[in-house]
Amino acid sequence: MKRFLMLCVAFKCLVVLNAQQTTLPVQVAALSKGKKVIDSNALKDWVNFESDVLVSGNGEYIRYHYSFGGGNNRTLVLSTAQGNQKRSFTGVDYGTGFFSKDNRQFYFKKSDSLFFMQLADMSTRVIGGVQAILQPDEDKGKWLAYIRKSEPSRLILLDMATNKEYTYDSVVEYAFNRTGSAIMLRTAATAGSNTVQTLRKLNLLTLKMDDLWMAGSEEMREINNYAVNDNGDQVVFQVKVNNVPSGLPVQALYEIWYFKDGMARGEKKADDKAEGIDNGKYINFMMPQFSRNGQYLLFQVYNPSVPEADPDAVMVDVWNYRDTLLQCTQLGQRIRPGLTVAMPIEGSNKVITLTKDFEQMVASSEVTSEAVIAYNAQGDRFWLKQDNINWLVSFKDGSRKQLPAGNKTLFFSPKGKYLLYFDAVDFNYYRYDLGTNSATCISCNVPKGYLAFEGIVNADRSKNGPLGPIGVAGWNEDESFMVYEDYDIWKINPADGKATNMTNGFGRKSNIKLRVTNGMVSMSDPVFFKKGEKVLLTAFNLSNKYNGFYQASFDKINDPSLLVMGPYVFHLVAHNLLPVNAQNFMAGIGMAPVQIKTGKSWIIKRQSTSEASNLYYTTDFKIFKPLTDFAPQRDYNWPTTELIQWKQYDGTYSQGILYKPGDFDSTKKYPVIINYYQQRTHRMYQFPTPEYTIANIDVAWFATRGYLVFTPDIFKKTEEPGVGVYNAIVSASDYLAKLAYVDSTKMGINGHSIGGGLTNFLVTHTNRFAAALECAGVSNYISASLQLGRVFYEVSRLEGMENYLGNVSLWENPEKWLLTSPIMNADKVTTPLLIMHNKSDGGVPWPQAVEMFIALRRLQKPVWMLQYDNGGHSLYGIPREAKDFTTRITQFFDHYLKDAPAPKWMSQGVPARLKGISTGYELESSYNRLK
Repeated sequence: MKRFLMLCVAFKCLVVLNAQQTTLPVQVAALSKGKKVIDSNALKDWVNFESDVLVSGNGEYIRYHYSFGGGNNRTLVLSTAQGNQKRSFTGVDYGTGFFSKDNRQFYFKKSDSLFFMQLADMSTRVIGGVQAILQPDEDKGKWLAYIRKSEPSRLILLDMATNKEYTYDSVVEYAFNRTGSAIMLRTAATAGSNTVQTLRKLNLLTLKMDDLWMAGSEEMREINNYAVNDNGDQVVFQVKVNNVPSGLPVQALYEIWYFKDGMARGEKKADDKAEGIDNGKYINFMMPQFSRNGQYLLFQVYNPSVPEADPDAVMVDVWNYRDTLLQCTQLGQRIRPGLTVAMPIEGSNKVITLTKDFEQMVASSEVTSEAVIAYNAQGDRFWLKQDNINWLVSFKDGSRKQLPAGNKTLFFSPKGKYLLYFDAVDFNYYRYDLGTNSATCISCNVPKGYLAFEGIVNADRSKNGPLGPIGVAGWNEDESFMVYEDYDIWKINPADGKATNMTNGFGRKSNIKLRVTNGMVSMSDPVFFKKGEKVLLTAFNLSNKYNGFYQASFDKINDPSLLVMGPYVFHLVAHNLLPVNAQNFMAGIGMAPVQIKTGKSWIIKRQSTSEASNLYYTTDFKIFKPLTDFAPQRDYNWPTTELIQWKQYDGTYSQGILYKPGDFDSTKKYPVIINYYQQRTHRMYQFPTPEYTIANIDVAWFATRGYLVFTPDIFKKTEEPGVGVYNAIVSASDYLAKLAYVDSTKMGINGHSIGGGLTNFLVTHTNRFAAALECAGVSNYISASLQLGRVFYEVSRLEGMENYLGNVSLWENPEKWLLTSPIMNADKVTTPLLIMHNKSDGGVPWPQAVEMFIALRRLQKPVWMLQYDNGGHSLYGIPREAKDFTTRITQFFDHYLKDAPAPKWMSQGVPARLKGISTGYELESSYNRLK
């Protein structure tokens, strides 16, 4: 077989299919069996869950939301836990609906009104004219703060237990701390020509109000920001000084202040003249913080060193090959990164510098006064291949101890007993002994590579450039910790350096990925497992795509106990369960089960291809009592799915999902659209919520209209990515073409981003397909790698491109780069191509589409391009444009795959002078295939 190279964009992009809906001007008749196609009316009325479930503290009630179309007519439902009684409230605000901590009240906001319902008798009290409400991030239901429209500077604080209200005037800013143990108020009271600004803290445990700081407007000082500890008894805040002495290279100065309960006022801890701050350095505007052990204040200093430019100066960008970053990137980062410093809360007021230039803090201990600092001055010069230089730095005196170098994931155990790291070279966890400066492997008995998170997976299922550890699931009481491998969960004991497979290899033997359902998300927020605890595990079967739950105990080695597995989606959000950059349908990843307080029952959400998401009550994960009965798909020609497995050209097997119309008839011939990205088969039982197309075709839209839609997995070939896409897509088309119900002459393809580049590659290397839609893809790997990407500012794209080609540069292997670039084979194209690419695309430069269009136009190939002024990397969040795009791609595929007359925008075009005036939707009077 001829070998090919794939074209792809080497950057990560997650497409979120969540466009709003509007009416589509395309009218489509109902199907003969009475089942309708998905159209604009369907999208407008489609019911969707909007948020997860909230359960009252006593487990008696639940609340959830649903809405129609693009968030219209949002409805809040209050229900008993088993669904015996329900009350609905329409037109409510997004995400509203909470239970008081004492379980007596349910409250929510609708427009400008606050509703308080007594759960005992369902009597309701309403507060009208509300402008805004605020609650703590955690521990909701104790306190609620709100402001009325008629008195926008009066804050009302409601005690939910007593219904007593406390009012505070002249409030210009207010914020709870994370745990809800305190609320901060910034007030501004005017007396004559002077305005007095005050920073106040109300301790919500004692109801004691403290004034931390105040200043009149004539002092030209103001509060810039503040942070409150979780206990609510300490505050670090920053004062901005606006009356800067002349001659200083800054426009404002900043001071660090501190307050603790019991103090009469806050005290200034540091300014630019504080001991330990070098001459010429200044405190910057970033919010100060408490150290994780609560003993130090952390803030940043910087050296401005750049005076204001002379307005008459010549403004020239000087690019230098020695620059750490490209000049354009530097211009986007005009604010120089600050250096992190520490100051003890008690004792000395000396400022200790923790980081230097090109360093960042990557971990700190909750117990010891130490942090891990990583240094790397490589910038975007990836060819230098510089490893991080890692240091353990003391908050006490800034002293440093060098740690093993390399790109390691370093972290402390929660009690501070161990310094641990994951090594990205040999994919193992290590314990580092600070006394002997030695590292001990504590997972070396785990087979190599098991613990590393897969990057883009190769065709042989090997890993291409692992991104780091799959992750830590949580900690045990003895400071051993649970880690994930691809399938199973291991316990690692830092003390004896042993790793034990606590799920007994069950996951790998069964081809099932296991994850702790409510496991740890980040090292800064540890999860602890109690001895004897039954831990709920989320499971995903890679063979048949079933999803469900198991239960395990981490006290002993054992196969986990099955709770439920089936052709559904319950919960796919668990830690690194899905492939990197996994794309999902809008509601496709499900919800973690919500446990009722008694621990004997759960609320779960379940969906499948043929069943919309609904809520269920269960006590055993065997019997599920439905709490909702949403079935918006019931009246439509809803697709069914089949998991297809076929043999690829290289002899390996791959899988894909074949979506068929609900009225599928195996004696008929159907057109096919193949849509791809990387791996997609995890969506086998996801409910394909219909939406307007924003880049990748909407499955339900096309399947209900009589198309087969196929979404195969693509596995990258190491250093030869083109082989992977050709190996998958063309071999899949061979397989599909042999099916009796497939019209092999009416096969189309579509991809976006990485998939868009793959589409460009395919149309330049095969004549199999009758139509192709590519969105935001690369066409010329050489120019794409040397162009600039843009997210917040312009950056080099070269590193990502070289990585994707197996870390080989253009000058080392120019032939590979040329063969990879579809533009070099544009003369081979026979497939009509529709391109959608926007000028404001920050991921893939728009000139990539222009190059492909101009080349094909010059070669007199059928090609069209759509450029949306408001679009970005896709049409996400712009419903009018998504509606227009859906109309045009439907007409495009209908013309080439269903022999429908061409629209005039394809046959005649839309002159630039008619932009925004004429759509060109009108169809020609008869079919005449455009060539």
